[in-house]
Amino acid sequence: MSDSKGFSHIKALVADDTGSMRGILRSLLGSVGINQVDDVSNGKSAIAAINTNAYHVIICDWEMPEVNGIEVLKFVRKNERTKTLPFIMCTTGNSKEYLMEAVKCGVSDYLIKPFSQQKFETKIVAVLEARWGPASD
Repeated sequence: MSDSKGFSHIKALVADDTGSMRGILRSLLGSVGINQVDDVSNGKSAIAAINTNAYHVIICDWEMPEVNGIEVLKFVRKNERTKTLPFIMCTTGNSKEYLMEAVKCGVSDYLIKPFSQQKFETKIVAVLEARWGPASD
């Protein structure tokens, strides 16, 4: 995959209500050189974090308590400061309706759980390079 040093400047937010999934996503981000990672356990905390921090990418679960992932995505896309951020939605729901709603709301990409490290790396590198340019050496 990409040179792991190439994304060392990237700061990510991971929002998932399952602690083990947050750990997996943190590890997967590390595999592409992203070690600046904040993680939260619900959508309400994600919005609070987005309001107080600058991120380069958001990885968010769809099904979370308090505020779900689609509401977080809508918030991000309506906010002038964050509207162009790469946003990857993760979910166990693989219905066409889920995908269509996420696309309509401006999701950058979509991962259906469970997913492989290779699938994750391919998608994260693609959305980062589309927004921020190729990874630097």
